Amino acid sequence: MRESGENPAKYAWYLKEVREGIPASAGFGMGLQRLVRFLTGLDALWQVSAYPKLPGR
Repeated sequence: MRESGENPAKYAWYLKEVREGIPASAGFGMGLQRLVRFLTGLDALWQVSAYPKLPGR
């Protein structure tokens, strides 16, 4: 932040969380394919993919 000229006070809330420890997370990950899978009720992500990556194909 200092190298780029940012004001650390602007990110005080984030720095506080980092100091106290942020819980591990894989993120939200709701992309278009996952949304379509959710809306259609399909079981697997490859079923809604235009170009599925399947072993042997």
